Amino acid sequence: MQCVTNERGETLKTFIKGSACRGFLILLALCFDETWAGESPIGMAISLKGAVTSDVGRDKKSIVPMAYLYENDEILVESTSELVFTHYGKQLLIKVVGPSGISLTKDGFKLISGEYPKSQPMTEKMVLLKNQSGLVAGATRMRVINTSYDSSLVYPPPESLLLSHAFEFKWPGEITSEYLVEWRIEGADQTLHRAKVRGNTYQMPPEIKLPNDIKIIWKISLLSDDASSVIRPMVSSFQVAGDDIIHHVRSLKPTPESDFAEKILFLHFLQSRKAFIEADQYLKSISPVSP
Repeated sequence: MQCVTNERGETLKTFIKGSACRGFLILLALCFDETWAGESPIGMAISLKGAVTSDVGRDKKSIVPMAYLYENDEILVESTSELVFTHYGKQLLIKVVGPSGISLTKDGFKLISGEYPKSQPMTEKMVLLKNQSGLVAGATRMRVINTSYDSSLVYPPPESLLLSHAFEFKWPGEITSEYLVEWRIEGADQTLHRAKVRGNTYQMPPEIKLPNDIKIIWKISLLSDDASSVIRPMVSSFQVAGDDIIHHVRSLKPTPESDFAEKILFLHFLQSRKAFIEADQYLKSISPVSP
């Protein structure tokens, strides 16, 4: 992919260099903030280094990677700190170098103090990813998209969109216990597949073809010692993507040489589509490796 350059000859890779990866693994440890209903974000933090905060009324909050940004947010970037964010309406990638302050508007931003931010057009792929990404359910003002899931819970994560037809299932339980596991289409009585399993993992046989593009409910029931009754059932759900969706997602995936901002937008795309497993795997693939 050819990089976009600005009037100073900087490529997007140079543009976000330094703030792209440092501190990025903070993503895995952060949680969601309070709900901010009825308002749509006008941008998203791509990368940052140092101290970057947002004043929302009387509240001051630290900005983190992949936080949604909103109109009238006042962004304060401390000395030696940097923030790179997307502005959806203007389709720009904007870099703020501290000490500096800006106020976000639907048309861009207003400079409050410090050096005027640099901006670059988003690439076509970035715009495409942004346009095909919805807000994650329960969107929050300072949203952190935490793709990491707790492997001690059910796997696939609840409500997942599965982009692979190799199905592995896991659930919390003892490896010596016996479970009855059942799969059915939501709202239907007919069972698609049923298996008695000793332990807490199950690999779906390849000859079992689960239907695409429809919600599937699966239930895990702990069997009694004599296997005559079930106790403590757990229920979860997922959806299997059809081949057309799988091919489309693959077509959007950035190359290893792609700009970091494009990779973050692809990660956001996966999360917004509930492809949680692929999002977790992709996050690990683009996160820096400690020396």
